[in-house]
Amino acid sequence: MCIYKKLIGVFIILMIATSCTNQEETELVKPELSVSESSKESIQELTDVLEQESSVPLVNSEYTYIENPSRQLLEKNPDYSGWIRIENTTIDEPIVKGLDNEFYLDRDFNKKKDKYGTVFMDYRNIGFEFSQNTILYGHNAKNRLRFGPLEDFLDKEIAFEASIITIQTLYDTYTYDIFAFYFDEAEPGNIQTQFSPSETFSQYLEDVSAKSLYDYEIEVTESDQILTLVTCSYDIDDGRYFIHAKRR
Repeated sequence: MCIYKKLIGVFIILMIATSCTNQEETELVKPELSVSESSKESIQELTDVLEQESSVPLVNSEYTYIENPSRQLLEKNPDYSGWIRIENTTIDEPIVKGLDNEFYLDRDFNKKKDKYGTVFMDYRNIGFEFSQNTILYGHNAKNRLRFGPLEDFLDKEIAFEASIITIQTLYDTYTYDIFAFYFDEAEPGNIQTQFSPSETFSQYLEDVSAKSLYDYEIEVTESDQILTLVTCSYDIDDGRYFIHAKRR
């Protein structure tokens, strides 16, 4: 009988101990859940910070978060396609691409009326990454905006000092070396975007190289991708300045 009572006592003690242990575990878990819920706002704040920073290392990771520098420009204008800079010139312009080659002739980046227009890509181009010949148009503005400084290439010294073009696209940055500069009539043969077969592109490269006012000593082949800049020239009737550059 005494043994039975002792067993009953031990059983009760164990039940009480187990109950206390479960309660302690429950109290430990509750604060953890509370922290998880309250941290949502902090996570959102960190996300906002990441969007504002151009480069923020991820914790315990070998990778780096880099904000797409084109994001804000795309929000302002979905037609945004890149940015062009030419060394030793004042050309530092956004590039857009419309549904035709007319819209941005007299509209600014925000699509408002502007006689100086915006530098724009030929609507026939797929994009810098894919087209054999990406063509950009810009007005020869007397206030030196858009492609106005291209007229300075008539000076040979300037033409060679400003022979490198940088294009920042939505996905990458490309460098181009100018291999031809000339003025000619605004004829379709100077602004072809696609070529098939490749021999046709080879002939195009030979033709524009032969028209160049200067020998840039840049070798170009049918396997290359090129960039063509076009602006008005007043040296001849309905004339244009053409610059052709090879992507590195």
